[in-house]
Amino acid sequence: MVVVGVVMLAWSLLAVLLAGCGVLGPPAGTVQRGPLGGGWYLLTVVETWPADVERVCGAGAAGCWRAVEVTRDGRPTLAHYVYVARGAPDPVARVAHESCHALARAQGIAPDPCHAHGTGD
Repeated sequence: MVVVGVVMLAWSLLAVLLAGCGVLGPPAGTVQRGPLGGGWYLLTVVETWPADVERVCGAGAAGCWRAVEVTRDGRPTLAHYVYVARGAPDPVARVAHESCHALARAQGIAPDPCHAHGTGD
């Protein structure tokens, strides 16, 4: 539990520093599901400004998926984050696409099949 506390503190400090530097603005919308304890959720979807998404995901990105390893009941667990740019075309499809990457990784599916559906995203 000490490790979880240290990780939470580190993420909190990073968030404060980034917000204070103007790197990340307040998200336009956040949805969290599946509480893991310690303030972590199995899935967090963040709709935020395009410039913020690019800082997290890379230049030109309309969205991406990231994971953070946390400890739950003494075992490592991944907390998944989906970032979507506010105003991106078809945000529901973008969330589904990034969630597909998260599910593929969580289930150890390789190669990742999330670009094999022919929609171009």
